[in-house]
Amino acid sequence: MYTCFILLKTPVIIPVAVPYFFIGATAGVFGNATGGWKGAIAGGFVTGILIAVGPALIYPIMSSIGLTGTSFPETDFVGVGLILNAILGIFH
Repeated sequence: MYTCFILLKTPVIIPVAVPYFFIGATAGVFGNATGGWKGAIAGGFVTGILIAVGPALIYPIMSSIGLTGTSFPETDFVGVGLILNAILGIFH
């Protein structure tokens, strides 16, 4: 696997379990409070997608501001980063 990483020269983002548990559980609790079991499933699903795919989406943005090789598996960081990138992209 290490040889494959060297040949492809691409970053490998490994999601950590702590945000999945704490942020996903919180989203499930709030989703259950507002939308019942369907809200709990939707909250957990959306949070899981943001934690899994978000760092890959924000990776090029981090490289463009000088933080090459940096990404964070947090939903708030990814959400704010993508929104600010879209807003600043309009004016750039």
